[in-house]
Amino acid sequence: DDDDDDDAEKAAGEKEDAGPGRPPYEKEDAGPGRPPYPWLFRRMGKIGAGGSGAARASSLRWCAATASSLGADGFAAEPACAAALLLPAVLCADDAVKGVAEEHRELAREALEVMRGALPADVFGKAYAAVQKRIAARRERRRKMKALEAVTDPEKAARARLAKAEKRSAARKRKIQEYRAGKGSSQSTKKRAREV
Repeated sequence: DDDDDDDAEKAAGEKEDAGPGRPPYEKEDAGPGRPPYPWLFRRMGKIGAGGSGAARASSLRWCAATASSLGADGFAAEPACAAALLLPAVLCADDAVKGVAEEHRELAREALEVMRGALPADVFGKAYAAVQKRIAARRERRRKMKALEAVTDPEKAARARLAKAEKRSAARKRKIQEYRAGKGSSQSTKKRAREV
């Protein structure tokens, strides 16, 4: 009986934390300017932006499907969803972002096209601008942190510079080896060029 009472108290406490009419796992306030389930949109955004393989592809497809199922009426009621849905697709479609497979880049571009068709033009424009601004702010903050780190921790900055120089040296050596490997054949360079 004591265990049943403890469970009932724990469940009542969770319901109070979550608020009336909301599941216990959603303790954050959705409020105006935020998606209805912020934890879900944030999780799918992280998977889409930083995941790999099937997880990233599934997240991008989910974002496109959610946008198309919401339609113009859904985005009129919940305009905050637009930026959250656009973020992973914009990040994956950006050529400046490294580590994204080409098929995921193409899928992200397709997802953006689906979202562009599903969202009203003004909502899409505002959300796209907000996402671009957010990405630029993060990059700027990262750049400033790296510059500050070079001043505050010069040993770590020196190690990073040495590692970068080592990579550059290895790439240069590899390039010279490839050049020498092609040059070492019995034919002249002009003959090899004509045959290719």
